[in-house]
Amino acid sequence: MMTNIVSALKKADSPLIILDEGDKLSEKILYSLISLYNQLEEICGIVLCATDYLKTKIESGVETERQGYKELNSRIGGKFLDIPACKDTDIAAICNANGIDNTEIVAEIANTSDGDLRRVKRLIHAHKNR
Repeated sequence: MMTNIVSALKKADSPLIILDEGDKLSEKILYSLISLYNQLEEICGIVLCATDYLKTKIESGVETERQGYKELNSRIGGKFLDIPACKDTDIAAICNANGIDNTEIVAEIANTSDGDLRRVKRLIHAHKNR
C-alpha cells in the first residue's frame, strides 16, 4: 500500500500530506513517517498537526535515545511551530462568513467560545437554528 501511495504522490502536482491528531499515532506509524519522508523528500510536503503531547513525546524519545526518535526529530527539522490561539477578530470573520453579522451575537459567540473553534461552530449553528 505504501508503494502505491508514494507512486501516486510522485505523479501529483505539488502534493501535500496533512496528518491531523499526530499525537495519537502509534510508534509504528511514526516510524513509517520516516520512510515516507525519505521517499518523498523534495517531492511532497508533510504537515503533522498535534497537541503539545507529540512535542513532549518526541523530545522525550530523543532525550532517552529511544529508537527512531532522533531520526523522526531530524525529519521534522527538530522544530515545532505553535499555532496562536484564535482571536476575537478570527471568530468574527468566521461568524460573518456563516451569515452572522449582528455584533452582539458575534461578541457573545466570541466570549463564550474561549477560542475553541468547535464551540464556535456549535454556537453558530445554535444561533442559525433559532
